[in-house]
Amino acid sequence: VGGIGRNVEEGRSGYLYDPDNIDGFVSAIEKLGSDSDLRQQLGDRGREIVSESFTQDVLVLEFENAIHGCRS
Repeated sequence: VGGIGRNVEEGRSGYLYDPDNIDGFVSAIEKLGSDSDLRQQLGDRGREIVSESFTQDVLVLEFENAIHGCRS
């Protein structure tokens, strides 16, 4: 939904599946449920993405770009 695909790095910070791919989703949940190291790895990378991409400076810049884009 929305920006999830832009913020999740497939296999590095999470898994992405088409909404109808129930087997893929179940497989990923089972894998994550049984592998604490993998959960830690994905969580660590997710935190890196947030700390790099969602700073106040980045968000203000994106907001300004969106406003200026709307004026055109």
